[in-house]
Amino acid sequence: MKVIILDFDGVIADSLDEIYPVCKQLAAKHGVNIKSEKDFVNLFDENFYQAIVEHGFPKKEIPLLVKELTAVLPKRMEKIKLFPGIEQALETIHEKHALIVITSNMTPVVKKYLDLHNIPVKSVIGADIETSKVKKLQQIQKDHPKATLIYVGDTKGDIIEGRQAGAKIIAVTWGYHSEEKLRDADLVVHKPEELVDAIENI
Repeated sequence: MKVIILDFDGVIADSLDEIYPVCKQLAAKHGVNIKSEKDFVNLFDENFYQAIVEHGFPKKEIPLLVKELTAVLPKRMEKIKLFPGIEQALETIHEKHALIVITSNMTPVVKKYLDLHNIPVKSVIGADIETSKVKKLQQIQKDHPKATLIYVGDTKGDIIEGRQAGAKIIAVTWGYHSEEKLRDADLVVHKPEELVDAIENI
């Protein structure tokens, strides 16, 4: 049995242009200057929330940041499009496997978006529930003890956290990070249509 866990931003949704300015503005409010989109993307070399704390964001204010993101992001989500081909790929994968989304985004925001686009996922676990993707993956493994977890991500941080949790990793090159940063994944795919075979063959 395989359980397929997907990141949201950069795997399903082409969200960088909308997420970056929101995070830049809110980080500045808490005293952290994200100078450029490149600097923002580099925060995903590890867990985003861990990285932003390392850049000076007060750790005790992370729950407040999560609340602020939950309030602000819904308006931005209206402008975000699915990556071409991902909807069809997930429909095919869903015929055989359970789909779960774990994300640094917010649970209600992502749930609403996925429902609007009829993406068939079993559940969404956002940063409002837990900021560590390692802990999210470990909980999914506890809930499905006989399953092989396959985590589909688009950043170096996804690969690191997926490895720490013992999941198989498929990295996609259409998201936040370039292929160069994704080499430590078990498989790297270049378009959504390749996900179906990758999941069966990993």
